[in-house]
Amino acid sequence: MRFNNSKRLLIKVFVVAFIVNLIWENVQAPLYAGYSNVGQHFWICFWATFFDALFVTLMYGLINLLRKGRYNFSKLKLIEVSLILVISLITAIVIESRALSEGRWAYNQCMPLVYIIGVTPLIQLFITTLLSFKVIKVFIKK
Repeated sequence: MRFNNSKRLLIKVFVVAFIVNLIWENVQAPLYAGYSNVGQHFWICFWATFFDALFVTLMYGLINLLRKGRYNFSKLKLIEVSLILVISLITAIVIESRALSEGRWAYNQCMPLVYIIGVTPLIQLFITTLLSFKVIKVFIKK
């Protein structure tokens, strides 16, 4: 089976987003209750990263759709950044509030909070989406 350039680009977006989010997940892990070391939590973070990378890939697809298939990781327009921000915040609030209420995870005393949601998970998808786009832009130029 041959992949066309669009499929290859989607795979590249997913892989870059996976790497960026895997780093983020493991760096923020000490802010969660029960954290003891990277080795113990690496696989939990690894699996959470799949959703994060999928989210970034979907954001790329949305921006590309809005630009009628012509988004080449050039500078994002304010409306596009705003859209990513709103969608990422809503997604984070839904995921975090549900997981906290179901007891799937909890924060330790070091996690800064906005109301009941941790700051790092609240901003993660927004920042890692923009960062992933920047990294991909560098690779495309080479």
